[in-house]
Amino acid sequence: MKGKVSIGGVALKVLNWIDNFIHAVLPTPIDHGDYDVTIQAGGPKGTPPIIESEGFAAKSAEIYSVRQTEGSAYDEVTIDGKYFGTTKVRVYLEYGGGGNVVRESCKVNGWTMDPTTGDSEIVFIVPPMRANVCDVVVDPYGALQETEENDEFTVKAPEIISVNPNTGSAGDQISIHGHFFGTKKGRVYLGHEVKGSPTKKSCTVVS
Repeated sequence: MKGKVSIGGVALKVLNWIDNFIHAVLPTPIDHGDYDVTIQAGGPKGTPPIIESEGFAAKSAEIYSVRQTEGSAYDEVTIDGKYFGTTKVRVYLEYGGGGNVVRESCKVNGWTMDPTTGDSEIVFIVPPMRANVCDVVVDPYGALQETEENDEFTVKAPEIISVNPNTGSAGDQISIHGHFFGTKKGRVYLGHEVKGSPTKKSCTVVS
């Protein structure tokens, strides 16, 4: 007869119960620590529970590495770690200090966790933001302690190295070489002055 299972007083959702095997799910996150596992078997009233002292260790999320440590908007970045959870996580790039901390939310394209080992991987997208040295913050559950890697990702400003050709007329194609233009199509302008006032002309981006 199916009974009840709890970890640290939190009731589990029992998926399967047979004589020598119980498969259950912890429905809510719990704080890091060691917890007793309690099994209350179905049976006559007063049947004593089975208690495994400190039978379950709840682990906090851990970042091991950020594979790419610099880039620009829309770059895809991979985080390796443990215990990121089996439901979608939140990832932020954070910079500033004191009372001026700025946190930019990142789009999460993928996340996995091996339920046995806890080995985890997250793939996120760098948001459009100002150039800065950022902490990478992973918040797996929203309600529990986050984990972060300090100064682990640098958002770089675009850099122009050369413009070729640097003279020409309307309809000419121009090649710009540089760094950190981003993986998503951007905008290009030619800036000039009209009667002493700065202005710019939008260009068609071919590639």
